[in-house]
Amino acid sequence: MAKTSHTRAFLSLGALCIMYIIITGLVFNTITLYMEPMVGELGITRTEFMMTITILGIISAVLTLFAFGPVVGKVGLKATLLVSGLLIVVALLCFAIAQAAWMLYVGAVFFGIGITFLSVGTVSIGVNTWFAKRMSTMISICTTAGGVAGILFAPIVGGWVATLGWRSSLWVTIVIALVGTVLMFLLYGNNPEKYGETRMWSEQIDTASGAEGETSAAAETGVGFKEMFKTPQFYILCFAYLIIGIIFYSTMGNMAILSADHGLDSMQQGTVLSVIFAATAISMIPLGILSDKFGTKILILIDVVAVIIALAILCTDFQGTTLLYVAAALIGIGYTAVNIPCAVSVMEGLGSKEYGKKMPIVLGFMLAGVALGNPLLQMFFDIGGSYTPGFIAYIVLAAIVAIIMFPGTKLAQPKA
Repeated sequence: MAKTSHTRAFLSLGALCIMYIIITGLVFNTITLYMEPMVGELGITRTEFMMTITILGIISAVLTLFAFGPVVGKVGLKATLLVSGLLIVVALLCFAIAQAAWMLYVGAVFFGIGITFLSVGTVSIGVNTWFAKRMSTMISICTTAGGVAGILFAPIVGGWVATLGWRSSLWVTIVIALVGTVLMFLLYGNNPEKYGETRMWSEQIDTASGAEGETSAAAETGVGFKEMFKTPQFYILCFAYLIIGIIFYSTMGNMAILSADHGLDSMQQGTVLSVIFAATAISMIPLGILSDKFGTKILILIDVVAVIIALAILCTDFQGTTLLYVAAALIGIGYTAVNIPCAVSVMEGLGSKEYGKKMPIVLGFMLAGVALGNPLLQMFFDIGGSYTPGFIAYIVLAAIVAIIMFPGTKLAQPKA
């Protein structure tokens, strides 16, 4: 008889929260704080620095498309967390000892492999393993932990860079990442049955369906993996999340250098990022609950409106820092689009049938967007000396995404 306490479910959720706190809050979301000092010391351009994120993003996107499901299915999420965390540590070591751009790119390769299995896809698989309902809400709890960590770590890391230097800051980060990796491995459990538990809230689903204790294939929704490629929903979701990855990550990722362009030092740049992560953390759980109730199309609509207003502000020749912080807050709200909805949109538009195979494909397109967004935006700056043309293009694309998400998340039905 399975336990009803669900203790291991909460410990596993805690492991996923730690993953977001360390990998997202400390490591990934503060990486752009190293741009200005690295560009100066290593004698590279902004575009060359951003190629680091492009490389890791491309690797992550490709591996998510072709390797995420098979690897996690074969070795389990627990071992995957350990190995991936260690790869992130190796990547940070490469960054810390870098003397040229190519050393950053070597680190980016390790980072890309590691981050593939330490992102929202991992959280969605972990949540789906341990929780039978409220997927958006549970994912948002994990991502909120990363957002809160970002609030704390952005100014702290900015302070480390300013006072200790960027290399010493990376060494401190390495130690914290190593400890966090060990904690993730110890707390996460691969499946409820091993611990004599059931998925939390599965009793409610069984009771409602009149099939107590049964999880039959008949309860699955949507289309299978092969039939997915014949549906318009699949192509809409892939395109939409590609654009979401490009717009929402690169807008957030370039706020540190935009702040530097407005005369802010490293610590002040960290404060701007803190505003982004604070807005993300505050809005994450409410938007997750809203998504569970009304669907991810409404969440994306809210995120798009927020980012369009932010981009409109950034297109103006404003003076002072007030509007910069307003834009940062709006970008933080919009950034939830990268953290919560992708995995849930796949469930909405394509169904639960063969979910573990379908979800990584759409997620891979979003990660490809994350990889492409930063260099695309930097190219606008390097060519024309301004981000404004890029921001205008982003506004148009964001509006298109908001519209097509409505048909994209309408559940596809198998053909008779």
